Amino acid sequence: MAFIHVPKAAGRLIRDCIKSSFSEEESWVEGWGTDGGLDRAHLFPDELRMCYPRVAEMLEEEDCLSFTVVRHPIARAVSAFQHSCGGYADEKERSRGLAGYLERIESGYFKTDGRDGFRYIHGAPQHEFLLIEDECLVKQILRLEDDDFSDRISAILGREIVLYRPNIGFGHYLVQPSSEDVETIQRIYARDFEQLGYVVGDPR
Repeated sequence: MAFIHVPKAAGRLIRDCIKSSFSEEESWVEGWGTDGGLDRAHLFPDELRMCYPRVAEMLEEEDCLSFTVVRHPIARAVSAFQHSCGGYADEKERSRGLAGYLERIESGYFKTDGRDGFRYIHGAPQHEFLLIEDECLVKQILRLEDDDFSDRISAILGREIVLYRPNIGFGHYLVQPSSEDVETIQRIYARDFEQLGYVVGDPR
């Protein structure tokens, strides 16, 4: 089994469930923390090959059960900004709100090597973690908002997973995106909307 962790898409929940279910197996790989500005928990395909070559090889095997979880780009962008504000005390002042944060994402600041780009990795477009050109690394893509998500992830992990549904959208967040923010998100994450089958409407 191989799970590609897309940040701000229930990754911690899935990682914890996998660890509790399979932690005694030698195949378990733990990726966490930063190393030289690289966030080892959220890796792009070329970084995955460098840090975990065996996992990269597993993803190419026909019988490997590989999956990921993705999230509506609008809700995810808001969640990523709030995560950054919660993790770094100077983020609100540094980015001047959600609009400034999105500017950094659009500029590709999350790819800054050896500096503090890892602060913005949670806002990187989801396809950056999953696609090499147009080829997807995993066999199954689960959308967090889908009604059958809990059933599908439970079947994969072999245990019942109950999702806290109000945590899917952005209604509970302190930050609400403006119409201009939504337009910016639509532009930045255009490929996510297209490749992952999302529409700009209410992300629930």
